[in-house]
Amino acid sequence: MQANLTNAPETVKATAEANVVNLDVRPILQSGGEPFSVIMQAVSKVPPEGALRLRATFEPKPLFRVLGGKGFQHWVEYSQGDDWMIWFYKESGTTLPKELDSAISEYPELPKRLKVSPSQWTLDVRDLPPPTPMEMTLAVLNHLPKEAKLLQINQRVPQFLLPLLEERKMEHSILKEEDNHVEIEIRYIQEN
Repeated sequence: MQANLTNAPETVKATAEANVVNLDVRPILQSGGEPFSVIMQAVSKVPPEGALRLRATFEPKPLFRVLGGKGFQHWVEYSQGDDWMIWFYKESGTTLPKELDSAISEYPELPKRLKVSPSQWTLDVRDLPPPTPMEMTLAVLNHLPKEAKLLQINQRVPQFLLPLLEERKMEHSILKEEDNHVEIEIRYIQEN
């Protein structure tokens, strides 16, 4: 089957064929086997700028969550009956520091919500039920480098989080406060 990438995300279109790991687990599934370990082995071989192109007999929704916890997005290239072709790829900027692995295992959707650059980390906690925004923010702050700032995007000012920042020797500034959209910059207090 030829790849039809017309409607693919830009990251998929830009992935060089040499960086695509192709895996067809249909024979394993059709014989009643469990392909999870084979899939995870294939995932470990995906280069940083690469993708996994998986062929299966059904839409592997549980795998979306597992690989999402490892920072992978997914895109369904093809689906017809018992023939599915799914790409797993990482968007630019979704590679998170290894130190965050424990936070990611606790919050599998963290890779979708956190963007990291050397000077600023941006965490979008909108639409999460309390107390998850506060807990996720604290988990991320445990790994924030001293020279970086965290920009938290929330639906409201996180009143219960603010006193905890003081305990951590951190300060905050509310940069934007509108209906259902608040941006708070969190940084370490600079000692003179």
